[in-house]
Amino acid sequence: MGMDESYTLEVTVSPNHGLHPTATTTATCRIEAATFEGVLYGLETFSQLVLSSGATPGRMGGAVYTLPEAPWRIDDAPRFPFRVGRLRCPRGARAGWHGAGTAPRFPFRVG
Repeated sequence: MGMDESYTLEVTVSPNHGLHPTATTTATCRIEAATFEGVLYGLETFSQLVLSSGATPGRMGGAVYTLPEAPWRIDDAPRFPFRVGRLRCPRGARAGWHGAGTAPRFPFRVG
């Protein structure tokens, strides 16, 4: 609790000056955060905003990545000063999932 998870993600666009033969512009991304956790959340946001052409790795030309609607700036921080834990129940623990009489018994006997 009380950890600063805020970050600023900024993407700027400038004309391509021969850096890539087919690109018309070059994008620069900058993430600023006070903590490592803030950087991780900024990288997660960035990964969700980048679009890929879906080219197969290892083939000639490779994938093309685009940043739609760039330039942009995102200032983000948690809405509440705490995180609520979530508990996930495995499917096998639900009653009736294995069917009648087929649920594994514990402890297993070896021998």
